[in-house]
Amino acid sequence: MFSFSKFFLASSLEEAYSELLKNKKNIILGGTSYLRMGNTSWNTAIDLSNLNLNYILEKEDFISIGAMTNFRSLETNSLLKDYFGEIFNTALKDIIGVQFRTNVTVGATVFSKYGFSDLIPVLLALGSKVKLFNGGILTLESFLNESDI
Repeated sequence: MFSFSKFFLASSLEEAYSELLKNKKNIILGGTSYLRMGNTSWNTAIDLSNLNLNYILEKEDFISIGAMTNFRSLETNSLLKDYFGEIFNTALKDIIGVQFRTNVTVGATVFSKYGFSDLIPVLLALGSKVKLFNGGILTLESFLNESDI
């Protein structure tokens, strides 16, 4: 189980980023499913849940998926099914259970660069890009190869 000394509910990305940089032991909370498996103490837990980052939107020439979007949404979203068939459903449906997939977020999984991720290979195959706060837009492959991000 993980623990933290302080809880910070961010009201903007700028605020969350500023709080994150204050201490190396501060952490951004995603769904926290994988954090719960460890035994680490953190200084400040930063919650992004008020920032409207849970979305799957069709843009002019791409589909945008927010960092707080959960795996279950990817698995069941009609827009993703229309464009990509069953690829998300097939990749994600066997991960533990629906309750777990409803908790696991895209941003936490991608940012953590989990080697065991069932989502990352799908995103790589689709030529996905990552938009980082103050870091610009990178191909997912470039992001995964960066050691200092």
